[in-house]
Amino acid sequence: SRGTAGAPMRGYKVTDNERTRKYGIGANSLEMLIAKAKSKFPLLEPHLYLASDGFEVSDDEYLKSLPAQTLFIVSGPDAVITTDADFEFEKMLEHHHHHH
Repeated sequence: SRGTAGAPMRGYKVTDNERTRKYGIGANSLEMLIAKAKSKFPLLEPHLYLASDGFEVSDDEYLKSLPAQTLFIVSGPDAVITTDADFEFEKMLEHHHHHH
């Protein structure tokens, strides 16, 4: 784990799959990000997924390649993630149902 101590903190956003609450979290490693996400969303085994495509973030290298303020979904292992596009689509569908 050499090197993460000196890594600069970056801001990320976390939410749950229902998008009920969003939090900004500062972290310089995936471990720290998951630990802080866990305090917001108390899951037994939290995993981080990209809100944009549902892809699981599983290592620091990948985390560092993402832009700051990336939105992550905190969910359990093997979760089926509602991506942003799906979420917007579902909201749209619900919206249409209310009109009929």
